[in-house]
Amino acid sequence: MKALGIILIIGGLFMLLFTKISFAKAEDIADENFMGIDQQQNQTTALTFYTSGIAVLSGVIVVLAAKKKVD
Repeated sequence: MKALGIILIIGGLFMLLFTKISFAKAEDIADENFMGIDQQQNQTTALTFYTSGIAVLSGVIVVLAAKKKVD
C-alpha cells in the first residue's frame, strides 16, 4: 500500500509540472482487403490543478494509513 501512495504522490507532482500532454493517435481511414490506411492525429489533453491535487492528497493519505499497524 505504501508503494501505491508513493506512486500517487509522484504522479500528482508530475501532473502539476506538466499541465498538457500531447500524443499521437492512429485512426483507420480506409480498409481495403488486406491493406489498411492509417492516419496519425496529434491530440492534446489538459491536466487540471484539481485532479493533480486530489492525486497528491490521496497519496499522502494512503502513505499515512499504511504506517499504522492493524491489530
